Amino acid sequence: MKKKYRILITSLMICLFLAWFIYNALRPWECCEYSEEFKKGNEIIQKIEDHRRCKGVLPESLDDIGEVMDERGPIFYQKYDTEYEIWFGTTLGSSCLYSSEKKKWTTYPVG
Repeated sequence: MKKKYRILITSLMICLFLAWFIYNALRPWECCEYSEEFKKGNEIIQKIEDHRRCKGVLPESLDDIGEVMDERGPIFYQKYDTEYEIWFGTTLGSSCLYSSEKKKWTTYPVG
């Protein structure tokens, strides 16, 4: 009887861990919920990379690649020496950020 409870509790803990992993790590709903922002962000990334390839430098601002944005967004751009980041807000205090160094999108805050 005790062994059955131990197996049941272990199985439940594994299921809870898998549910937590899917919820926090994969976040499958974000791809759908923010698909327009990701699409626009990926278009901007392509324009930035084309600018870098053609001119040998990163654009100073999104205006340099024909994207008219102001301080309200929706997509923001930060140039560093040889790398850049773009991001957009998702919910209050959270955002999705693309790092050219890592070449991937990340959701902040994580966790």
